Amino acid sequence: MLPPLRGALGAYNHLLAYNINGTASDRLHLFPTDSPAGYPGPPGWDCSYDIAMAQWGARTLIDICTSIAGSQPPFEGPATAAPAECDIFRNGEAQRLRDTLVALSVDPVTGINVWGSRDGRPVPFNQPFRHFSHLLAFVPLQLVR
Repeated sequence: MLPPLRGALGAYNHLLAYNINGTASDRLHLFPTDSPAGYPGPPGWDCSYDIAMAQWGARTLIDICTSIAGSQPPFEGPATAAPAECDIFRNGEAQRLRDTLVALSVDPVTGINVWGSRDGRPVPFNQPFRHFSHLLAFVPLQLVR
């Protein structure tokens, strides 16, 4: 599981920025991406599907590498205790992604995960288009309980 997970997180690293539409932020944002169901309209910033996958991937990679390394901190010191797949995040990239990635957008009225944002504004839940990917953070990734 480690090689594909490492590759997926590496791909997300190329889609991250500390600004959205030129406005500086202290959170990492995902550049516009498309919905897996073909949401009608242009790609949006911070797509919930991609945010959920990136959050889960970073958390899972950290958990796996920590478990393999035992009591040694997984991203400090010599790389002898963890496989090569853990090395790419030994410099703190997985923690940075986990700790600074923008939170999932949640509709303030319903509490349900919204799709993403257009120009930095969340797409509200009352939009007519809904898809299973909007529930990804709940099931199966269990990021939201």
